[in-house]
Amino acid sequence: MTEGKNFEQEFKDSIPDDIQCYRHKDGTSSWDAGVCKKCKTPIEKNTRFQAKNISDFHVYYGGRLIYIELKSTLQKSLSFSAVRETQKEEMLNAAKKYKGVKAGLLVNFRSVNETYWISIEQFDRFEKSLESKSIPLKKFQLHGIKVGQRLKKVHYTYDVVPLFESIIK
Repeated sequence: MTEGKNFEQEFKDSIPDDIQCYRHKDGTSSWDAGVCKKCKTPIEKNTRFQAKNISDFHVYYGGRLIYIELKSTLQKSLSFSAVRETQKEEMLNAAKKYKGVKAGLLVNFRSVNETYWISIEQFDRFEKSLESKSIPLKKFQLHGIKVGQRLKKVHYTYDVVPLFESIIK
C-alpha cells in the first residue's frame, strides 16, 4: 500500500461511527469497446477514463458538509500541482455557493510527523501570492489547523472531531 493510501485508511479509521464519512471512488476504469459489426475490425482495444472527483472524502458533521482532499508527503512543502486545477475550482465553488459547505486539504508531512488542515480558500490565496511552486511547511504551521495524531503500534490515529469543530466554526 502506498503512503498516500495508508494515510487515507488511517484517516477513515479515525472517524467515529456516528460521523458520516464517504470515500469518493477513484481509479481508472476501462472496457473493451468490441469489434465493428460491419467490417469485423477491433474498435479501440481498451477505452480508459480517470474519475475526476471533487475530493477524496466528504464528511457530514455538525450540520455541515466538508470536502477533504488528503495529501501525504515526505517533503517539507506541498506542491501546488498536487491539487488538480479542476478540483480546486470545484471545491472553491462548492464552498462559496452553498451555505454550510467547507472544503480543504488535509496534509500529512511524514518527515516531521505533523498533519495540517488548510481551507481551499487558503490554498488558493497561497497559490496566488507565493512566488514559489509549493507551500512550505512553515505556512501550514502558521495558517493551518494542526491535527492531533497518535502512533498506535504501526499506524496513526487522528483526532478528527476537534478538527471538524474548528473547520465548521
